[in-house]
Amino acid sequence: MDVLLVEDEPLIRETLVEDLTGAGLDVTEAPDAETALGAAGEAPQPPYVLVTDVNLGGGMDGFALVEEVRRRWPGVGVVVITGKPSNLGGRRHDPREICLLKPFGTPRLAAAVHELMGWSRR
Repeated sequence: MDVLLVEDEPLIRETLVEDLTGAGLDVTEAPDAETALGAAGEAPQPPYVLVTDVNLGGGMDGFALVEEVRRRWPGVGVVVITGKPSNLGGRRHDPREICLLKPFGTPRLAAAVHELMGWSRR
């Protein structure tokens, strides 16, 4: 798995999966953080990159998911996506994290993922 994509809105998730697979990436999708952690834990190796929305329905939000993924698999790159710039306030700079504001195009998302795949420490 290249990318673990977590987005609670089905239509947005479907579009992002199409965009990323169209860019030649192997994507595992999940509607929430808990499902994502389960899928990553069952995979033979962790994803290179986690792509997650900030606001996920239900329990864990995107930032909590990022922290849990980094605890379990420290080398995973992260793309955080949000439609609200205020959601990103106070984020510390991390060279393995890229924040994208909606709307963004396929080329920008694919470029961010490929950039982070180069940082992977596996």
